[in-house]
Amino acid sequence: MMYESGVGVEKSAAEAAAWFGNAAEQGHPQSEYNLGKYYLEGIGVEQDYDDAAKWLRLAALHGIEKAKEDLVDLRIYVQGFERNAEALREKAEKGDRDSQFRYGRLFYRGQGVKRDLREAAKWFEQAATRELPEAQYRLAAMYETGSGLDQNMVKAAEWYQKAADQGLSRAEYALGGFYAGGLGGFERDFKKAAIWYQKAAIKGNTSAQYDLGALYYNGNGVEKNYPEAYFWFAVAIKAGYGGYTMSLPVLGNRMPAAQLRAVKQRVIEFRPQLGAEDETFMK
Repeated sequence: MMYESGVGVEKSAAEAAAWFGNAAEQGHPQSEYNLGKYYLEGIGVEQDYDDAAKWLRLAALHGIEKAKEDLVDLRIYVQGFERNAEALREKAEKGDRDSQFRYGRLFYRGQGVKRDLREAAKWFEQAATRELPEAQYRLAAMYETGSGLDQNMVKAAEWYQKAADQGLSRAEYALGGFYAGGLGGFERDFKKAAIWYQKAAIKGNTSAQYDLGALYYNGNGVEKNYPEAYFWFAVAIKAGYGGYTMSLPVLGNRMPAAQLRAVKQRVIEFRPQLGAEDETFMK
């Protein structure tokens, strides 16, 4: 529980799941319930409805009343995914690219079907070859990480490029990262990285915003520009960027007061230009 809440130790869902698992194996009812919920929601472990049902059922038998309610909800939830999977399969096999993507996503998540990353990749690729940008992005990510496919950074770059060319902000950011790191057969090119980060940043991608700020701060691929660095750092932080962040007051001290006020006003007025491609599969 301390790992779950981050009290006295660094918060870690994986560590919490491991210790709940140790206690659950010894028949501790509350740990059985907690572990079942972790599997149900994919917290600290891979989402697995079979394991969720197993531990929730044991918790219910050992007197945890809430586990009985969750079992009923789980059964309804899984049955809904199973019906959805069957309907999507029929459309996917007929060549509907949206259904191919969504059917692949069920395999990726293990919803209504047994989790199978290779099967997910197969359906993502079918939708990707039909120019669906989100499928191209997912396929690229699987090649990059070696999830369900043999890792292949060149193929990852190719699919990121295809999705980025259609304006998908996550792909634009990923492509920028490939140029910044010299990955996927690309030579390191901060100028091209800045171009792709910029495209993703104006659409609201917080990682792209922050990394673009870093390029302006360091003068990599763009002329060093503290006001521009401050702007993109601040926009990212305001939108909830979760990584390490530059101290804005320290950076602000490097600018005249009038210039800092103007940049802060730009931050207030900034609105992301989210494209339709990024809205399509957010559900």
